[in-house]
Amino acid sequence: MAFRAIKAVYPKAEVSSAFNMAEAVPRSESEADKLAAERYEAFRNFWFVDPALKGHYPLVLANDQLLVTMGVRPGDMEIVKAPFDYLGINYYDRAVVFDNGDHGFIRQGSLTGDQGPKTKFGWEVWPNGFSNLLTKVNRMYEPKAIEITENGCAYNDVPDDGRVPDERRANFFRGYLGALRHAQKEGVTIRGYSAWSLMDNFEWAEGYTQRFGFVFVDFRTLKRTIKDSGKWYAELAATGKLS
Repeated sequence: MAFRAIKAVYPKAEVSSAFNMAEAVPRSESEADKLAAERYEAFRNFWFVDPALKGHYPLVLANDQLLVTMGVRPGDMEIVKAPFDYLGINYYDRAVVFDNGDHGFIRQGSLTGDQGPKTKFGWEVWPNGFSNLLTKVNRMYEPKAIEITENGCAYNDVPDDGRVPDERRANFFRGYLGALRHAQKEGVTIRGYSAWSLMDNFEWAEGYTQRFGFVFVDFRTLKRTIKDSGKWYAELAATGKLS
């Protein structure tokens, strides 16, 4: 309804919504783990996109009984449909999914991947998962374009003699922007990329314990220091060259 209201006021506006997604991979080649990964992905990634773009909830989860429990009424799914002008995607990590014996709605067993290094948050650094997800979403929905509305990492490096050496963050973005470029070569149209975030800030449930910014913020004095990764990213933005 909001999509249509915006379009009514300004038809030329490009309107979408942003969805927090993760690559979901089965822990093993067993059929049970593969089905669990499919259920996990249906809820984590596609539960809100399918209604907007396809007019129904993911079929692997949404049986008639569930729709009745949710209170879905005749005509609701037509209201829910919204032909987005692009898709916004937030991406941070991947999930390794296994069958835990509970085939309920969202209770699949899942673990954070452990093949790659971890950020301070404990999320795995695995750029291939990013490009895999983008190509899959592009294949499923054929959107006009995809915009990365959030992507980033937490490392709690601190100032050292006037600078903040945080090579891990620069390496993170090198990997994920490289994965983005790979997705483009595979035919995914990317209309924008937003790194999270400009400055260290209050991070939802984690408060001030996780530092995602290109700029270090002393939360007591509010003094700001551009991290080495911030200087690197500024050069990237100015030149368009990924070094």
